[in-house]
Amino acid sequence: MYNYSFAREGAVELANPIDKSKKFLKTNLAEGLRENVKFNSAYFKKIKIFEMGKVYSQAGENVSLAALMHPGEFAETKGIVEMILDKLGLDDYYFSDHPDKVAEIRIGNTSIGSIDHNGFELNFEELVKLAEEEMEFMPISKYPAVKRDIALYVPLDTRVTEVEDVIQNSGGQILSDVDLFDIYEEAGEDRKSLAFHMIFQSYEKTLTDVEANELQTAIIKALEANSDWEVRKG
Repeated sequence: MYNYSFAREGAVELANPIDKSKKFLKTNLAEGLRENVKFNSAYFKKIKIFEMGKVYSQAGENVSLAALMHPGEFAETKGIVEMILDKLGLDDYYFSDHPDKVAEIRIGNTSIGSIDHNGFELNFEELVKLAEEEMEFMPISKYPAVKRDIALYVPLDTRVTEVEDVIQNSGGQILSDVDLFDIYEEAGEDRKSLAFHMIFQSYEKTLTDVEANELQTAIIKALEANSDWEVRKG
């Protein structure tokens, strides 16, 4: 979405507003997205939208990234946020209490956004700065990669990064990448399903299927060492 920069309320008031009912610069993107959903819900049963743009406060302007889903589920929204942060190489984030939203997203002592049942808003400029601090150069292997998928059931409060840490530690250096590609929570269940793509790649030789299968087996054993986690077979 690309919405106007004006809002009914805000911290920065315009001297000569075009629309007298919207005489402030917007402090967030979520309000505009909610209006988009309200209008379009008459035409679509499911809506998933996002926007990246400037927001304004007395401290100045900042770039924000926000998304909204209708209908929305907290587990799916949280999974998307975790996926974004994981892709940026940020793994030390956590969710804490927020006075207005379901949770605040923090990295150390820094707040990077908030999340509720059907959407989130992130401080994009802060994310870029934190991601640049975490970046490390890795040479590209000349040997082909071997791909495997793995899925498991975990309790609802299990963080994606907890599972990824076990997979990474078990796969070692040959496990070059882990990506969450599916998160599913069924109503009434006390657990959720997480599914990951795994890429195995050696810097020294071409891996055989047997070697990749052995690594996958080791990862499965490490995951199932947690009695609350169940790797899905077949």
